[in-house]
Amino acid sequence: VHARSELELAKELDPSDPTAWLYSALVNLNQNRLNQAVRDLEQSKRLNDNRAVYRSGLLLDQDRAVRGANLAGAYQAVGLGEVAVAEAGRAMASDYANYSAHLFLADTYNALRDPRQINQRYETAWLSEYLMANLLSPAAAGAISQTLGEQDYARFFERNRVGFVSSSKYLSRGDWIQSAAQYGRFDRFSYAAEMSYRSEQGDRPNEESTTTQVSVQFKQEISSRDSLYVQTLYSSSDQGDLTPHYSPTDALAGFKVKERQEPLLVAGYHREWSPGSHSLLLVGRLTDELTVRSPRSGPFTLASAGGLPVAIPTVTDAAYRSEFEAYTAEWQQILERGAHTWVAGARAQFGQVNARNDFTSAARLNGLPFPQTPNPAATEVGAGFERYGIYLYDHWKLSPTLTIVPGIALDHLRYPLNFRQAPLRGGTLGSDLVEPKFGVVWTPRESTLIRGAISRSLSGVSFDQSFQLEPSQLAGFGQAFRSLIPEAVGNANSGAEMRAASVAWDQRIGSNTWAGVNGTWLESEVDRYAGAFGLSLLNGFQNDSVLQKLDYRERSAGVYVHRLIADEWSIGTRYRLTYSELEERHPELPSTAFPAARFSPAASSALLHQLRSYLQFQHPGGFFAVGESIWNRQHNLGYVPDQPGDDFWQFDVHVGYRWPNRRAEVRVGILNLTDRDYRMNPLSVTEVLPRDRTLAVSLRLNF
Repeated sequence: VHARSELELAKELDPSDPTAWLYSALVNLNQNRLNQAVRDLEQSKRLNDNRAVYRSGLLLDQDRAVRGANLAGAYQAVGLGEVAVAEAGRAMASDYANYSAHLFLADTYNALRDPRQINQRYETAWLSEYLMANLLSPAAAGAISQTLGEQDYARFFERNRVGFVSSSKYLSRGDWIQSAAQYGRFDRFSYAAEMSYRSEQGDRPNEESTTTQVSVQFKQEISSRDSLYVQTLYSSSDQGDLTPHYSPTDALAGFKVKERQEPLLVAGYHREWSPGSHSLLLVGRLTDELTVRSPRSGPFTLASAGGLPVAIPTVTDAAYRSEFEAYTAEWQQILERGAHTWVAGARAQFGQVNARNDFTSAARLNGLPFPQTPNPAATEVGAGFERYGIYLYDHWKLSPTLTIVPGIALDHLRYPLNFRQAPLRGGTLGSDLVEPKFGVVWTPRESTLIRGAISRSLSGVSFDQSFQLEPSQLAGFGQAFRSLIPEAVGNANSGAEMRAASVAWDQRIGSNTWAGVNGTWLESEVDRYAGAFGLSLLNGFQNDSVLQKLDYRERSAGVYVHRLIADEWSIGTRYRLTYSELEERHPELPSTAFPAARFSPAASSALLHQLRSYLQFQHPGGFFAVGESIWNRQHNLGYVPDQPGDDFWQFDVHVGYRWPNRRAEVRVGILNLTDRDYRMNPLSVTEVLPRDRTLAVSLRLNF
């Protein structure tokens, strides 16, 4: 109450002071006055240059970045997701070394991640931005746990203390999702011990999973210019068949996956030589142990018919196990001089992959007169991998309204030839790639933001790809991906070449309305060797492999409109049209080798219309309510047998209460209110929606 009265007095004494409006916005956020907080932050941003006579250009850029990150968080709170991402991108263009913008982008990508970790397109961008935020932030900012998420100036309201945050969620189908963090801040030192637990039953057979993660991390400011960050992570997962399928009946009964990471170790060092000059160092040891039991699966069998190869569907049971160990080190230098902010760095990674596959049943061939054959032999491979890369980016402010981001990266990668798709095969493959980058952020008017980016990149071997400091975005658009090809249809890959181009126009109309259009073009190509069986009358079954080429293309266009109504309401809608196409070819085999439909090399595609609308009410007293509708319409082409598209609506409603200062929040919701099941082709990357009407109850605590 005293803080609010003092800030109102400050705004009356000097209405042109942007700092007073910034603090007023933070107080309004804590008091659940979300719409007013957005207006205060925007007013602070508009008044920023009035302080130019008191502050240097460097500090003004930092003000813009901090304010932009806070504004992005406020936008997110009232449902303006696209506007929030655009503002975060503009904040990073103002001051790349500001940790608040990196933290907000990490939170944004975290919300886009697949919680089941099947499709991992956004894993790299999320973890990269999270590591950048932790390395650049002051120890007392408390950002080392993503659950805490403090923004820059907000830390001045905090003092040395210990705290606890918790989030619990229960779904009526039997799912429990729990996360908690105990943390402490003591001047130049902070720590966080974090735990998350997910126990999910799913909506279809064999969709159960249990995942546990424990993380301990701390940050110590060695001096006013030097800081040290350390994290250790333990993860354990037991899952059934979580892969999204077109139909629930396509799920594989008896399929089991166990994965252990015991533990991951990451350490980082930050040196600020002077304002605008930062050196970062990241080192780590990564480990992963994977076990898969896969019944009724198998590669095709190559047999000879009239002197020509023929691919025959094959069924067998398999037991797979792999061990992955890698070491990573990366140095990055951030240097701001005049109109230029240079980001340069070098990364080195190396490690070892050991894998073994045993076929635990006799192979069964469809359509052949003999149903039983001898067991195929087990395969075991061990190979190293290495990756070396350098990069250089320049955030160049051509004018106060125009920033361009040219960049270049060079990557060298060597990786095991086939350690995933049995029968396994030893050896290595290599790739060397020159990766040009370019981004632009143009603000022709205060109410207009135009952004664009093009990039080329190379994927890694496993989750080593995600531990990097190299910029994961250009102009607010992602340019670092774990994979673009959905793993649900293409499985995990190594050494994929990825290309991306994006453009967006964000427009503010009046004082309370935002609209925008955007488009994205994505492509990915990968050459890989997949296991196969060879069959001859003389030698029987032999392990073999075939070269596969995967070509993936995705085009999408979207439009959105959001509006704040009075002080308590917000409403919005967003529409997106996405066309996805995947072509799988076997260059070493003639097309006549695939008489069976399931192995046809023809391209398959999916066209998806998606419309999402919401209405949100937030009372300053703490009560809130949210209603959301989701419409999906999909057309599928090139599938034999045919996969008819689906056209369906789902509706979600939530009500809850949020205590002042965000000390606690309770929420009750009903998902899929109309109890609508669906059939969706996993070639379109979408969130997994509930198949039945589901009650969701959640509780968040922050002390």
